[in-house]
Amino acid sequence: MLVNFLCFVKCIKNTFLLINILVVKSAQKDYANSMKKQNLEMRLATPDDCGAFAYIILERQNWFIENSNPQWNNITDYYTKEYYQSMIGKLYIFSYNSKVVAGAILVTKDDFWQNDKNSLYLHSFASTPKHKGIGKEAFGLIKEHARSRGYASIRID
Repeated sequence: MLVNFLCFVKCIKNTFLLINILVVKSAQKDYANSMKKQNLEMRLATPDDCGAFAYIILERQNWFIENSNPQWNNITDYYTKEYYQSMIGKLYIFSYNSKVVAGAILVTKDDFWQNDKNSLYLHSFASTPKHKGIGKEAFGLIKEHARSRGYASIRID
């Protein structure tokens, strides 16, 4: 009798665990779907946006370090708020509910790509790691931006 009771309790625990997993997965899926439907805005940056974007670069650098990726070590030593202020007119900001969540520099000429015509060049693309999926959506807006202006390709630095 005790064995049957223990099996019953284990079965109930496993059922609750499964239900909990399904609820969490459902919540994650709902969150991802809401992110897809979000009203992400792409616009040219103002000088006031540059500090927020420099902070996103720092967040992303820290995320790379935490994930054992040395790709952006010390990037914030060079790419500061002042650097991004010098990129006004080329720096685009992506905002959600009036909060800066991503940014990128878009230029029509890049000396690295010689004899490359009709391309848009993407530099310093970063999104906050706090909002999963923002980078993908922002890149989608960059693709729409490029297409609407007749660019054949986007070169990513």
